[in-house]
Amino acid sequence: MAGPIIGGLGSLAGPIVGALLNKPFAEIMRGALAEGRSGNSLIVYGSFLILTVMFMPRGVTGVLHVIYLKIIRRFANNRQGDN
Repeated sequence: MAGPIIGGLGSLAGPIVGALLNKPFAEIMRGALAEGRSGNSLIVYGSFLILTVMFMPRGVTGVLHVIYLKIIRRFANNRQGDN
């Protein structure tokens, strides 16, 4: 259920991007923190989910959409300045 949260709700791309980012991150954290106390990977993974919700409420696709709009506006302003 964390895939749509990370990727972003409200679009088709959000859960897909979230699933592509979620599973590898969870496995990397589990492998990297496997030697320590059990549960360390869950603490790091849970913190990652909390920070994602706090700082990216629309998920990764929301952030990518904002970046896309800024790029489009910059190119539109450059074209208007050339005329």
